[in-house]
Amino acid sequence: MGKHLALQCHVEMTADMVVSWCEVGAEEVAAAGASPAVQTTEEMTRLMADELPQLNGVADQLYRKWMAGLR
Repeated sequence: MGKHLALQCHVEMTADMVVSWCEVGAEEVAAAGASPAVQTTEEMTRLMADELPQLNGVADQLYRKWMAGLR
């Protein structure tokens, strides 16, 4: 950490971002649908009300810890 932070995920997601990404990336998601690692756009949209608050909590903790290291 310190002044550097690298992530391989998107902890900053919002409901608007999920909806937008599902619309823009619908073809890419459908093409990767055979992979067990890929959720359908319908599943992402359905789950976001339950999952996003938890993800946003993780983001808050992560960014606070990172920002504390910048001082």
